[in-house]
Amino acid sequence: MSAGMGLTLLPRAVVEAAWRAGSVAVHALPTSRSRVTTVFIRRREGFTSRALLRFIDCAQRIHGGR
Repeated sequence: MSAGMGLTLLPRAVVEAAWRAGSVAVHALPTSRSRVTTVFIRRREGFTSRALLRFIDCAQRIHGGR
């Protein structure tokens, strides 16, 4: 099995425990790059639970969106 590599933008609080354990590397972004638009992506044909529908509804009401 080959090792994979990934990159993501997450709030520090989400990865704090893994960072402290040495499992991930954390790199701070400059203030000018620290705010990004967040999107939620899912497969149209995938299973959509009532909880997911509620989450999407809440997110759209709070933050706008389609």
